[in-house]
Amino acid sequence: MSEIKTKTNKITIICDMRECVSQVNLELEKFSSLETLIEIKLEQLSVGDYILSDDVVIERKTISDLETSIIDGRIFSQLQNLMQVKKPGLIIEGDTSKLFSDNSRIQKKALIGLITSIGLDYKLPIFFTKNQKETAEFLFNIAKREQLGNGNNILKSRFEKARMNFSQRQLFILESFPDVGPTLAKSILKEFKTLRNVANASINDLKKVLEAQNQNDLVKELPAQPILILSNKNAFEIYSSIKKNKSKSKAKVGMISPIDIVIQECDTGLPPGPALSDLKKVGLKAQVKGPTIHIMEDAVVTKQGAIISADVVSTLSKLGIKPIELMLDVIGIKEDGLIYRKDVLSVDSEEIESQIMIGIRSAIAIGVEMGYATSLTIEPLIMMAELKAKALEGAIASKNPTEGQ
Repeated sequence: MSEIKTKTNKITIICDMRECVSQVNLELEKFSSLETLIEIKLEQLSVGDYILSDDVVIERKTISDLETSIIDGRIFSQLQNLMQVKKPGLIIEGDTSKLFSDNSRIQKKALIGLITSIGLDYKLPIFFTKNQKETAEFLFNIAKREQLGNGNNILKSRFEKARMNFSQRQLFILESFPDVGPTLAKSILKEFKTLRNVANASINDLKKVLEAQNQNDLVKELPAQPILILSNKNAFEIYSSIKKNKSKSKAKVGMISPIDIVIQECDTGLPPGPALSDLKKVGLKAQVKGPTIHIMEDAVVTKQGAIISADVVSTLSKLGIKPIELMLDVIGIKEDGLIYRKDVLSVDSEEIESQIMIGIRSAIAIGVEMGYATSLTIEPLIMMAELKAKALEGAIASKNPTEGQ
C-alpha cells in the first residue's frame, strides 16, 4: 500500500475584509498543492491590505483606487501608517500607462513627484502588477519566502496605526497641499509654529517666508489683507466652491452699492398705514389692494455706485430684502506653478457645456451631409438612405405605371 504524502507546509495570509470583493484571494488559493497549504484569513486590518509575515505588510492599489486616494489625500495617511511596519510594500495593479495618459485624473508631474516621494522619502518598495492574478503571485512568493524561509508561519494579525505627535500632524497637513512640499512646509512651521498662526499671519510675515522659498510670483499677487486657502482641489473647483458659498447681507446706510438694487413687483404683506408712504418715498409704485400693500412694478431704488440712503435701508428692512452678496474676492489661485486670475476662473460651465453640445450637433450634421459614417452619424445616414430609396422607388414606379401588373 503506497503512502499518501500529506501537506506539510502551511502559509497563512491575513487579508483585509474589504479585499474580499477582489479575485486576488481566489487566485491565492490556487497556489495550494500537496506540499503547501494556503490559508486565507479575513480580518479588519487597520494597516495595509495583506499581512504576509510578522514583518511584511502590503498595501494594494488598483490604478483607479490610487488616483482616488491621491485626490482625497487618503494615500498620505496610509503611507504614514505603513512606516511603522518593518518591511512595508505597495502593489500598484493595472495598466500603468493609463496613469501617465492625458485621460488620467492626476497630472503627470504630481504623480511622478508622489512615486518619487514613496521611494525616497518613505523608503517604500513599489511592485507593479498587470492584474489580480499577477498580484496573487507576488503575494504568494513574498509570503512563501518570509514564512517557509524563516520557519515562522504564525502571524500577528494586528498592527496599530502610527501615532503622530502634534508637530508631525501639522507638517503632514501642510505637505499634503498642492505646491507645498516638505521644504516649504518646514519653513512655514519654523516661522509660524502652528497652523493657526499661519492662518492669522500678516502680509509682511507671509511675504518673508514666500520670498525665502522663491515664491515671488505669489508675493506680487498678495493684497493688503490676504487670506490664503490651501486645498487639494484644482483651481476651478476652488473658485466654483467660493462662488457657491456666497451669502446675503443687509444694506447699510452710507454704503456704496456694488449693484443696482431692485425691488420687484410683489405683495409686501404689509398692512395699510405709514408703510405706504415710506415705499412711495423711495420711488416705488405702491398701492393698497385688499388687506395689504402691493408693489405694482419692478423699480431700481439705488443704482450701482450710488450711496445707499437711510430711507432705502429702512424699506429693504421692512420687506426683508438682503441685496448685498458677500464672497471672497479671489486675486488668484496657484496650481502647478501657474497663477489663474479671476477673469480666467470665472467660467460659466453651463454656457461651455451648451456650446460643446452645439458643436457636437453641428459636427454630426456635417458628417451626415458628407456621408461620413461614425457611431453618431450612422443612424441618420441609414434613415436618409431609406428615404432616398423610397423616393427613388416611387419615381421609378411613376415612370413605369404598368410594371408589376
